[in-house]
This record gives sequence, C-alpha cells and structure tokens, in this order.
Amino acid sequence: MQTLREPYLAGSSPVHRLDPRLKLLAALAYIVAVSALPDGAWRALAAFGLLAAGAVGLSGLPWATLLKRTGLALPFVGLIALSVPFVRAGEPLWALHWGPLALTLTREGLVAMATILARAWLAIWMSALLVAATPLPALLHALWLLRLPPILCTTLTLMIRYLFVLAEEAARLQTARAARSAGDGRSVFWRARVLGGMVGSLLIRSIARAERIYLAMLARGYDGAPRALHGLAWRNGGTYAALGWGAALAGAAALAYL
Repeated sequence: MQTLREPYLAGSSPVHRLDPRLKLLAALAYIVAVSALPDGAWRALAAFGLLAAGAVGLSGLPWATLLKRTGLALPFVGLIALSVPFVRAGEPLWALHWGPLALTLTREGLVAMATILARAWLAIWMSALLVAATPLPALLHALWLLRLPPILCTTLTLMIRYLFVLAEEAARLQTARAARSAGDGRSVFWRARVLGGMVGSLLIRSIARAERIYLAMLARGYDGAPRALHGLAWRNGGTYAALGWGAALAGAAALAYL
C-alpha cells in the first residue's frame, strides 16, 4: 500500500543547517529573479542554473531524486507553453491555413517558449531543493515568524499534516475494494459507480475526522496560533550566507542586460 511521504531528505550539510527563514526567502528571491528575466537571456539563465547546481552540490542531496521531482511538474508547464510560439508576434517560420483558421509559428514565439520552460524548470528545481532540505514543520514555522497571516499558517499546517492521513484512508478504501472485487472483467460503468462510492465515503469520513480533530484541539486550549516545540535562532553565518546569495543573484541577473 503506497502512501504519501514528506519530501524532506535528512542530512547534515550547510544547506540543511541554515535557518528555515533564510532558505525560504532565498528560494523566493531566486524564483522572482529568474521569473523577471527577459526572453532569450541565455547567459543569465545559465548563471542561475549554475547557482542552483552549486546549492544542490552543497546540500549533498541526490541529484537523481531532485531531477525526478522536477520532471514530474515540468510537463504541466510544457502544456501551457505550447501555445506561445503561435500567439507571439514576430518573424514567421511556418504557417498553416485551414479555412478560416491560421496558425503561424514565429521565431520570437519559439524563443519565448524556450525561455518559459527554462525559467519554470529552474524555479521548480529550487522549490524541490527547498522542501528536500527543510522539514515541512520548520517551513511552516518560518512562515509564521515571517508574519504570514495566522489563519493562512494554520490552514497550511492542517492541510499538510492531514493530507497524509487522507491519503492513507484512500489507500485503505482501495485495498478494501480490491479485496471485494475478484477479477478485472467488470464494466467501465461499474468501476465508475464504485469509484464514486469510494469518493463519497472518503468525503464523509474526512468531515467526521475533521470535526473530531477540531473538538480535540479546542479541548487542549487551541487559540488559532501555531505552536512549535523549538524556536528559531538567527546566526551570524546566516547573515553572511544571505549577503553572498543576494550578490550572486544580482550578478546572475545583470548578465541579462550586458
């Protein structure tokens, strides 16, 4: 029975030891800087790629695992970017006319699509590194300390915490269905009816569990504020790392305009 697993990969590298607030802000600054690059800024994109590769190397995390995680999300971006070469004005490279419809592939559109894919892949890569080098509870605590609205912090905390419980409940329902269904010769309509029943049962169980959890939280003095067993302490090393990272991002972004 397969269940969801936290994306965090334990380690003792310098990246793992950094303050979660610093890692969160550093990843956000990286993603914003990459997203702001103009189309065709290949030197700058290559520099940002080297920065991400250096961070991965410093973290000691397995490259194959991170690249696999980025590969899971990149196809969705690719589907969105496929239309860009046909809607961006520029030098036409290929055209198709079919009655009232006309498709024109432009050079500028291809450059824009390639840039979008590169920016998206780098942003996803940095996000994958962030969650792989930082436990989810630490990230949520960092969001709270960075003054994210408490209701949003609580919502994210409960969603992440009980998403794993919901996945386990769904896996149990799937195992029960398989144990009661001999063979695989049933029709598609029968499968759809069983799936609908499983979704409804899962929804009812989720609502009942949520009510029990909320009453238990109130009984233990819950007042809407997130709690953490250990506080976060900013160290001088974090300041030096932040300054170095900021200078590296600024230098990589400057390559787009040289």
